[in-house]
Amino acid sequence: MNNRFFNGLMVLFLCLMLAGGFVGPASAQTTTGAETVTFFQLGESEIELSGPYDSQTILFGMPSEWKLNGPATLDLLMGVSFNVVFTSGGTSQAYGGTLGITMNRNLLAVIPISTTGEVSHTVAIPAAALVSRRTDGRMELVLSLESGIDCDLSQNLNIIVHSSSQLTFPHELTQPDTSLVKFPRPLYQDTIYQDSALIVLPDNPTASEMQTALTVSAGLSNLTGGNLLMDLTTLGLLTAEQKAAEHLVLVGKAASLPILAELAMPITVSAGAFKLDAGGEDDGVVAMVNSPWSVSKAILVVSGNTDAGIIKAAQAVSTGLLRPNTSPNLSIVKFVETVAYPTTIPIDQTLADLGQNRDILERLGVSTVSYDFYIPPGQSVTNDAFFELVMGHSALLNYDRSGIVVSLNGQPIGSVRFTEATASNANNLIQITIPPAAVLTGSNRLDVTAALYPIYDCSAPNFDDLYAVVWPESRFHLPLQPTLPTATSAISLDYYPAPFTYDPSLSTLAFVLPENDLVAWKAGFNLAGFLGDRSGGSFFAPRVFFAGSVTDEELADYNLIMVGRPSQLPPVVALNDVLPVPFAAGSDVAEERNMQVIFRIPPTAPVGYIELLPSRWNQGNTVLAVLGNTAQGVTWAGIALVDSNLRSRLSGNFAAVTDQQVVTADTRLETTLPVEPVTPEKPQPAQPVEPVARPAWILPAIGIAAGLAVLILVVALIRNAAQNRKHPPAKKSE
Repeated sequence: MNNRFFNGLMVLFLCLMLAGGFVGPASAQTTTGAETVTFFQLGESEIELSGPYDSQTILFGMPSEWKLNGPATLDLLMGVSFNVVFTSGGTSQAYGGTLGITMNRNLLAVIPISTTGEVSHTVAIPAAALVSRRTDGRMELVLSLESGIDCDLSQNLNIIVHSSSQLTFPHELTQPDTSLVKFPRPLYQDTIYQDSALIVLPDNPTASEMQTALTVSAGLSNLTGGNLLMDLTTLGLLTAEQKAAEHLVLVGKAASLPILAELAMPITVSAGAFKLDAGGEDDGVVAMVNSPWSVSKAILVVSGNTDAGIIKAAQAVSTGLLRPNTSPNLSIVKFVETVAYPTTIPIDQTLADLGQNRDILERLGVSTVSYDFYIPPGQSVTNDAFFELVMGHSALLNYDRSGIVVSLNGQPIGSVRFTEATASNANNLIQITIPPAAVLTGSNRLDVTAALYPIYDCSAPNFDDLYAVVWPESRFHLPLQPTLPTATSAISLDYYPAPFTYDPSLSTLAFVLPENDLVAWKAGFNLAGFLGDRSGGSFFAPRVFFAGSVTDEELADYNLIMVGRPSQLPPVVALNDVLPVPFAAGSDVAEERNMQVIFRIPPTAPVGYIELLPSRWNQGNTVLAVLGNTAQGVTWAGIALVDSNLRSRLSGNFAAVTDQQVVTADTRLETTLPVEPVTPEKPQPAQPVEPVARPAWILPAIGIAAGLAVLILVVALIRNAAQNRKHPPAKKSE
């Protein structure tokens, strides 16, 4: 019996061991499943394809943590219409056409289109077709309509591919690759899903740790084109749900981040400090590790043992270039070189000078290539500026439908009409004037957009015959002159984000924030991200000061963005007498005396305020005050400076923001006449008034006029009586 009892215990113990596995470091497990994604989720609306030939390309990225484990499927939902053709014998014949489906240049199916109405087709996608052939790693799905019969018969084939069409991908979830060589992946992958990351601060961050967070925000926004959705929180507010659902970015000194003990760090962390090489006490540490709370998430650590170290780490992250140390997911930052942006540029720069090669646009329809150039702060182009486009194109194009449009910073500035003459010359020189008003200080983008359509719609769809070439000898001619703003336009919300983006690295900008206000921190964090995206710097180095400890000397060195409630920001209180719209002492509600209509705003009704003015600590610098009478007001003011719809409504030097409402004013344009003090005079004794002498002719004239009036009245009465006697009125019959 004892043996049976012992054997039973052993079996139970082995079962528990097999069920639970061996105890080891916490790690996320691989999971399997299938994900269905609609065309609408891929950014496509209803796709219209018209005969005889038409095509549509859909590009999308696949999450790197997906390991496909079987064939995918494409479910096409379409509406088809075409005219039924009647033969000479009077019978009807439906022709239609075909729809080719290609994935990553692999032909998957050719679907016959022979019936009208709502139709559906399911197409299998083998695993071999799910390997991208593009340099950016994105998948390429092409729908190609062919209906050559349209050229002989007017059947007018038209297909609407509905946005509810869908792709289904069976896959396993695996841990993402954490190599820093691929940074900013896996935080940002530009896939079928919105990429997001949660930046996590220590519970009581220092100004340097806050600066680290804002530098990371500027850098990641710039690296991702503003497409990485970011939020800010603190360790104490970080929830289990957020840990499982988000990529995390931990910023701060090692001693302030006890959560590091839960991570499989590629560097030793002991007693709240990284084990760094001798002499490297101020080195920055950047590490990317897999999340222990989610199989598909990663954690970026931007840290160090000192304030100097974490700032170096953040600035290195902002460049997007991280070199591995002892492991692919660890980078140690020794020094960050401050970038000296040019104060002048060559007048003439070819595309080859800017590192560009020949660009060929060869897609049927519309396609674009882009080129960037830089204008130094304090400079603007003259009226002689131009872009000389050196281009050629195919002679097989329909010149009435094909051509080129050139845009600068989203504004069209010129166009090129294709002709036989331009087709016969491989190097056409087209000079396009650059309007000074379209040029921005800092980075500018010029887009060359080509529309390419064949001469004959029924020609074979050999799209290689359709092309336009932009040669690297194309050049920018950019003569510069000092910017001479007027008194009222030098500082104006009309030109925001200028002047804060004049320095692409943001190193001439400082944020002034309250010491314990997460709402204000978030507003400043979002502003840093927006400015980083707009300035286009190669690295970022904004400063951060806490309002209660910043000195006048520090305030004098920078353009300033102050965020929070006015009464909690001593520098704003010091500015109160020069603010465009001041605040009453101890109040967070602005005294809007300069508005056309003045309303009563109770202290509890949220209002955001944006005020722009010269710095009183240095008249050569600018102050942007992002304020609110409540936390909600501060949030609204911050949103108005980053949301494109609200930002376009800003003007002058003051704005009051209530949710989506923006009311602006320019207090400098008011003309108030000076009022001179008037000294009251002593009362003087009354002087006798001399009677005015009346002319002698007045009384006789009045008498004559009165007599004539009486005479006229008498004559009228006599004539009326005579008329009555001559023609008596008729008697009424009874």
